[in-house]
Amino acid sequence: MKNKLQHKLFESGLIEKGNTDDINAFKKAYKTDYDQAFNKQYKAKTEKVRLTFTIEEKEYLKDLAKIFKMPLATMLKVTIFAYHNGTYIHLEREKFEHIEDYHREMERRISEIVRHIHTSAEITTSDIEHIKMIQDEFTKLIIQKLENPPRLEEWLENHIEKDEMFLSKLLRSIAYYLNP
Repeated sequence: MKNKLQHKLFESGLIEKGNTDDINAFKKAYKTDYDQAFNKQYKAKTEKVRLTFTIEEKEYLKDLAKIFKMPLATMLKVTIFAYHNGTYIHLEREKFEHIEDYHREMERRISEIVRHIHTSAEITTSDIEHIKMIQDEFTKLIIQKLENPPRLEEWLENHIEKDEMFLSKLLRSIAYYLNP
């Protein structure tokens, strides 16, 4: 926008005249025209949807938006599409930071091992590259798992496969939680 404004100002000849009132008026008119064109294009591509929430629901959503550090409308849009695309936004950032710290420590230790092996000359360069490749694959796997936890149905199925009594144990725990 700024480069186009400067170009238009030079084309208009107002810069050579040096009248600041005329230049400011031109800038204001240009910005108005630019904003109108942008809004027209934006409205052609988008559509507003009205949602109705109770006061409690809205307060809850506003609190979530603060946690995500997003405006409410943006947070709603992101979470709706994240749910339907099978990705999730996580609320417990501290847990992920702990896992990330652990991962960084693991990378540091692997790097130390690789340096030691490399200096002792008991391993080839291709072996070092292979270790680094495995480390990179592990990093990608952790990130993918952290960003896309299983949905509730998948989580239940996985636990039921491991333990046939899982569902009854879970129901017993829920009943105890609801009626201590």
